[in-house]
Amino acid sequence: MFWSNYGTNGKDGSIEKAWTDGSHRQSIAQNLGWPIGLTVDAENRYLYWLDALQFSIQRIKLSIDDSNTSKREVSLGCIAYNSRA
Repeated sequence: MFWSNYGTNGKDGSIEKAWTDGSHRQSIAQNLGWPIGLTVDAENRYLYWLDALQFSIQRIKLSIDDSNTSKREVSLGCIAYNSRA
């Protein structure tokens, strides 16, 4: 299972994983802003999320074994739109 932790200062957010019984807990992405909306692409072995603080969609390649994952990638910058402006 995967979950995200919001950063309090915009740089200490993270994404972690563990087995469903809570064991084998491991941090797989650090120094994030506000990671939300985790989505797994099981076929291509990527984990995607939106960083709501940085307005970007990011991904990380998931490893087949329990080793560390590869470097995080910013896949798409998003444009914020304010309909009240």
